[in-house]
Amino acid sequence: MCKWIETYSGQRFNFTRPAANEYKIVDIAHALSQLCRFGGHTTQHYSVAEHSVHMSLAAPDLPSQLACLLHDGSEAYLGDVVKPLKDLLPEYKRIEKLVQDQVYDKLGMGVPDADTMAIVHCCDLGALKTEASHLLVTRGESWIAEIDVEPLAFTPYCWGAERAEDEFVERYLELRGV
Repeated sequence: MCKWIETYSGQRFNFTRPAANEYKIVDIAHALSQLCRFGGHTTQHYSVAEHSVHMSLAAPDLPSQLACLLHDGSEAYLGDVVKPLKDLLPEYKRIEKLVQDQVYDKLGMGVPDADTMAIVHCCDLGALKTEASHLLVTRGESWIAEIDVEPLAFTPYCWGAERAEDEFVERYLELRGV
């Protein structure tokens, strides 16, 4: 049975040997531009790539900006599993953490420290509140107040996949000083 997938750039991503994989920003940007937030249950297609760009723009410093941009990089290889289901899948969460740490490490920033990850978590929750209020039919009315952070100050534009991919790569290059 096949234990790998072919990425957008034509590389093989091997699930049994994730440390040997080559992680490319073009693969991550392309795949995340195709994935829709909220498991696709939005009023318009809103990509994980756009979500990540908005988060990176809201973060206060370079390490947290880069960590925010790449924080869902593992989803480019593993797919997006909605959080309530992910919480029921401990083996998936283990693999996700392993792959995510490798994304951070191999794309030039190293695994973020606890302080940076706290900023990423806060930005992610703030983005969630902002996105829910714009993109869900219910605007998250039954649960949004339970999130104890301020929404981030941005408007989800619902870029198409091509623009989301381009914006993601441009933001990465900007943050890496390339």
